[in-house]
Amino acid sequence: MVGSRNLVLVTSAAHMERAVYEFQSAGLNPIPAPTNFMAQKEIKQPWIKYSPRAQYLEQFERYWHERLGQAWQRFVI
Repeated sequence: MVGSRNLVLVTSAAHMERAVYEFQSAGLNPIPAPTNFMAQKEIKQPWIKYSPRAQYLEQFERYWHERLGQAWQRFVI
């Protein structure tokens, strides 16, 4: 219960959208404060973004985990 106070939702940027939806479904209006960003703006060697890396598989898995979670969330609620 937050009453009339501001509610700040701190969670991973990857699943912020799903988390905000949950709070709004409960009648709350959180202020999003995402953390743990996976994207990088500054890459020192530009060729690195074109080479295969395990990190990209993790990002791909996280993306689909969140998309399927959102679909399930809207189906159930």
